[in-house]
Amino acid sequence: MKKSFRPSARLIGTIGEDIIKDMHAAVVELVKNSYDADASEITITFEATNDKRLLLSVEDNGHGMKEHVVIDKWLVPSTSDKLKRRTSPNGRIMQGRKGIGRFAAAILGEKMELETIAENIKTSLFINWNEFVESKYLDEILIDISTSDSSERNGTLFNIEGSAQKLELWNDSEIEYLIKELRKLLTPMDNTSTNGNNDIFNITVIFKNFISKKYQNETIAIKPLPLLDYYDYRISGKIFPDGNNTLIYQNKNSGIEEDALEFKFYLNDKEKFTGIVDIDFRIFDRDPESIENLVYELFNSGEEKLGKNEAKNLLNDISGVSIFRNRFRIRPYGDYGNDWLSLDKKRVQNPALKIGANQISGIIEIQDEEISNLVEKSARDGLKEDAYYDGLISVISQLLIFMELKRYSFRQKTGKGRKNHLFSSQMSILTDFSAVKNKVISVMQKANVSSEEMNELNDFIDRDINNKLKVAQELERQIAMYQGQATLGKIMDVVMHEVRKPLHWIKNQTNNIDRAYKRYMKDSNAQDLNKIMKIVEETPEQLKTITDLFSRLNSLATRKRTAMSVFSLVNTIQTSIDIFSDEIQRKNITLNLNIENDFLFKGWREDILAALANIIENAVYWVDFAKEDKILEISLYETNDSIEISTWNNGPKIIRDLLDDDSLFTPGISGRVTENGTGTGLGLSIAGEAVDRNGGQIKVIDVSEGAKFIIELPKKKEEQ
Repeated sequence: MKKSFRPSARLIGTIGEDIIKDMHAAVVELVKNSYDADASEITITFEATNDKRLLLSVEDNGHGMKEHVVIDKWLVPSTSDKLKRRTSPNGRIMQGRKGIGRFAAAILGEKMELETIAENIKTSLFINWNEFVESKYLDEILIDISTSDSSERNGTLFNIEGSAQKLELWNDSEIEYLIKELRKLLTPMDNTSTNGNNDIFNITVIFKNFISKKYQNETIAIKPLPLLDYYDYRISGKIFPDGNNTLIYQNKNSGIEEDALEFKFYLNDKEKFTGIVDIDFRIFDRDPESIENLVYELFNSGEEKLGKNEAKNLLNDISGVSIFRNRFRIRPYGDYGNDWLSLDKKRVQNPALKIGANQISGIIEIQDEEISNLVEKSARDGLKEDAYYDGLISVISQLLIFMELKRYSFRQKTGKGRKNHLFSSQMSILTDFSAVKNKVISVMQKANVSSEEMNELNDFIDRDINNKLKVAQELERQIAMYQGQATLGKIMDVVMHEVRKPLHWIKNQTNNIDRAYKRYMKDSNAQDLNKIMKIVEETPEQLKTITDLFSRLNSLATRKRTAMSVFSLVNTIQTSIDIFSDEIQRKNITLNLNIENDFLFKGWREDILAALANIIENAVYWVDFAKEDKILEISLYETNDSIEISTWNNGPKIIRDLLDDDSLFTPGISGRVTENGTGTGLGLSIAGEAVDRNGGQIKVIDVSEGAKFIIELPKKKEEQ
């Protein structure tokens, strides 16, 4: 005996009420259906009956449906009709592909009447959704369908009747939310359809004798939320799958506009990116000065005068990053509170650099599912979170980091950001009491204080200064030690890669020895004894790999600051390279060493090792994104006044804005995208502090390809 599935009538509730997110989403689904029907006008009418029931109608002037379409397609749940057709008769890309949007009406009311006109024939049907929640099978519920001649225009009308409870749900705040949702539904970028025609789609919401005093008899024409032209920074254009782009960066405060940006995205093995993505990101500083400028600009443009709080509320309304496809927004991206890019989380970690969710009004336009491979979930609650979704997030995150770094650099140059100073220079300011000492002596002289009393006070100040200098020196030693340990923590992933192989070997061979020993004790087989001896002979070499690695790391892991000493720079460079040797080999990086002579330097070896470790770790990361062969080049040479250690890699170029100031060495400044957000931004900061403690400096060189850093150490008398 063979049987088939027999759907319960409750399936309709599952498709509609359980999958469609809420009543706002239900209205949006009906609007999308009208768009798919090539409507240019859609009217949504809310009305309250005398007995306080809800009447909701949705009417469009689309092409309507013939009787056989209603029977064979509209009444078929999850039909693949739109998925197969993909475009409407007028060339619109279909918004509904799952075949479930029409059942959203069940959320809005208990009863529904459908009237649709196509080619002078009106087809009507009536549905009582309550019938579908009873214990019946779907094929047992019969729906009356009638047809009649009509001279009216083509189109479709839904008349939905809801209970008093349904009516009460539509309070002022819910209506306002719906209006915002409808405004967000339409992209403000343009209104040109895929066939190049001017694609008109107007939405009107009418309230008739409604329960709300605010909206009782209002008519509202839905317009897209504006993309304010009074932003501080903007980046817009297209990003292509091959990494190229047509992005333009604008800074309203400086008038800068760049036709071509040096932006290139990088994907890991778990991320994919296909299709063309259109971007329009507008950034607002939101500091008091910027808000005042916004109010001023809006007033001068002829807009209604706004106060500061109203201007902030306007920014709140348009803030967030939305994803659109074929002119319609994909929920929930861009919803209030939906920080899908974790912007606020990243800003908490680094408020000086990062852009918060309420500072950006962003639009991302993606292509069809077949091109972009970004597939919308059946429940209409976003895109499927797969490799293509991860790739989109990665590309957008990298673009935002690029923009944040340019914005940060500009604010640093114009005095709007916090200035970064090396710890040593800040500490010297705290411990410099010369001005205080001179002032005290001057006041005492004017007060005719005796020389004996002045000398006593002068000695007291000197002793106090010396005590504070000792504290400062101890703090500096402690910070140097912590920075070394931070460097060790930063490169721990690299260390684990290198130590994993010998540990894995030891683990496996221990089991092999155990098995061979048991066999030998049983059979006295010489082959088993030879195998044991071979493992024993090789074990010291594997242990040496581990001990050598920890020996190289010892300077970074020290809990006590060593004294200044004379050490070999070649040996220090080689030690830093050895730390990353496994990683360099694993990534097939070509290492070029340009070292002819060794130089002795008096200072702290652990500082120079930490500086080199951080710079090389950065290079090993970024050179992985080189267009061709990966190259890391390290040179050691002397000039008239200094000894220089140069590192260059052929990875991505450093953002030009960051080369003009010391922003690269500011803690938290990083161009990396990690699983937890961005990189720590500590590497170059630690390197800069470490070299500064030894009287040197790190220079960033502007090169045509890749990134180049030079550690410049002073020639001391001991080396001359």
